[in-house]
Amino acid sequence: MNRLRKIYCRTYQTVFRLALPFLPYRTPEVVGSVKKLPEIILREKCGNVLIITDGQIMKLGLTRRLEKSLTDSGIPYTIYDGTVANPTTENVADALALYQENGCDAIIGFGGGSSMDCAKAVGARAVKPKQLLHR
Repeated sequence: MNRLRKIYCRTYQTVFRLALPFLPYRTPEVVGSVKKLPEIILREKCGNVLIITDGQIMKLGLTRRLEKSLTDSGIPYTIYDGTVANPTTENVADALALYQENGCDAIIGFGGGSSMDCAKAVGARAVKPKQLLHR
């Protein structure tokens, strides 16, 4: 590695290591049960939720408790179950369209890594629609 590049990288890392304690960081709230989600959704004043999952999880009925919990709390929701392994930009676009059509203002990624990745990408596109997902 080029000596100047190495110096630059080490300086960059050191500056961020020193600045880290002063950067605004929120500690994620760990929710132990889907029954607690409606409380958080209502507290944050969200009106409609998009649940992003995959077809297999829907077939197994794993979202039923979440759906029941949301229904019992009077929170409307929409389900996108078209996520595939290693979600594509088409997956994200389809889920984002569903998010926008239904006036959603919250996203729940339910399932494994692909569902979570799709949910994160939809959230990113929802708040920054002109920014591309890839470079």
